[in-house]
Amino acid sequence: MTRLALPILAVFTMLLPAACGTSGQQSADIGDTGTDEAASPDADASTGDDTLLPFRLQRDAEGQALTPVEVTQTTQAVLALWKGTGYFQWILDTGHGMATGNEWGYPDYKLWWQDTTAVKAGDTVTFRHVDGGDNNLMRHARVLLYALAGHMATGDARLKEISLQYLRGIQAMYTAMVWANEDPPIDTIMSRAIYNHSHPYTVSGGRKAVVDYEPSKVEEIERHHDIVHNPGNPTFGDIWVRSKRSKDDLPFLYRLVPVLMRVATNDRDPDVVAEAAKTLGYIRGFCRDVVDHEYRIRTKGPDGVPYEPFYDGVPDDFASYTTFDWLDPNAECNAKLASALIATGEPLGNDCLDGYGGLYEEAALATHYWGSPIIYYFHIAALAEALAEGQNDAARALAAGLERRADVYLNDQAQRKTVSTWDGDAATFLITAASYGFPLTAREARLVSGELQRASVHYRGYALWNLWAGSVPDGEYDYIPGDRVSSEVIDGQGAVFQPAEIAAVLEYCESPYKDPSSSPFVDCAALLDTQRW
Repeated sequence: MTRLALPILAVFTMLLPAACGTSGQQSADIGDTGTDEAASPDADASTGDDTLLPFRLQRDAEGQALTPVEVTQTTQAVLALWKGTGYFQWILDTGHGMATGNEWGYPDYKLWWQDTTAVKAGDTVTFRHVDGGDNNLMRHARVLLYALAGHMATGDARLKEISLQYLRGIQAMYTAMVWANEDPPIDTIMSRAIYNHSHPYTVSGGRKAVVDYEPSKVEEIERHHDIVHNPGNPTFGDIWVRSKRSKDDLPFLYRLVPVLMRVATNDRDPDVVAEAAKTLGYIRGFCRDVVDHEYRIRTKGPDGVPYEPFYDGVPDDFASYTTFDWLDPNAECNAKLASALIATGEPLGNDCLDGYGGLYEEAALATHYWGSPIIYYFHIAALAEALAEGQNDAARALAAGLERRADVYLNDQAQRKTVSTWDGDAATFLITAASYGFPLTAREARLVSGELQRASVHYRGYALWNLWAGSVPDGEYDYIPGDRVSSEVIDGQGAVFQPAEIAAVLEYCESPYKDPSSSPFVDCAALLDTQRW
């Protein structure tokens, strides 16, 4: 269900009267005193640097820059993680959907799943779907984005295969939501998840695998999701789908678009170009549907008829960007702006200023920390779309507004001590922000460096990167590594960044929108040397 749903109303009730009246040891320096002043846009700069960034932000210097030796150490830690775990091959081996060469001749695709158990029995691993997979795109879209960026930069064959299969996974989430009786078919509405045909297949090296969707094929009609039978789907035949698409993972889907735009015009591989262009068309159509229906995310009922989810007579928050406009007209402006830019290339009247969502945002974030990635990454998605569409004034303001986000991560010590993922989340946020024109201070770069090194140690210690290995006994496994550390916990930081973020630096290294003045934390030339993976 949605992360920003109606529980925030309790906080709104407390806030309204006032409104109406008027990481590990390596990153422990996050607690240092001192806060940068708000980033202020400098005059348009054209310095000859190799960047497409149309502006530069001036930020106060803070912290001690990483030395070249420290940058090298961080780079080596990332490379050791990729190579030591076989991470990119693992993505291909554990992602699944419909296998290439399946017996029905259906289109092949892969998804990064959640709510799935791996069952090892002899030489076969079965991926058994035991629950919904509501917000797969939170991880799937990021893994795909990093693969696409990495492939553009390197041409690596493994990243090409990830890109192709995961692009088709996005496409399948649209085509699975078409019913046989639709005339004309509406393929601009997205599923949450697809429970396709169970089948055996092989992964790399001829190892045996099975995907078992049957436990999830049970009808459910709930407020925030349905599981419905789609017996005559034109693409996959007799399937089940999880409907009522939420907005929770859409900032990550939206952030794909600028990369897809570059891939569709710049990638050297015609197969990747074709699939990227096709996927981009689906996402643009989806956003056009959202914009055309007053920024609401439509779904379909068991009969295949489209509708907009309402609750108590108003658009239900989980599938709407306008439910709280009464509280603040810019409440979810970043999401609306990103939708409009993807759909039309124009802001359509959405002026998000610096990206701050006002009272709505404060209430949502006060309700629960897991609202942060939704709000923060819609902000970055709007910035990325604005850059891609040449909306430079909007992009400048949104990039400056990231200072507010960074300041919270760097200086809110009270909340940091209660959120075990704080430093890891801060690191991935800063890497992403730096990919779109936000120049990191030395203090921020040092935090990122420490978290990359801490995650490298943690994930290289995970024992199940190859479930088919003879050393892994038969049994049931959560096959995606956890982010919780077993080592000493400092300041409550008991986790590293998420496994889907292991390749996040590929987005940063490929991005044409980096500010050259940003304090460095890795050597991109070394990271993009695929012989070291």
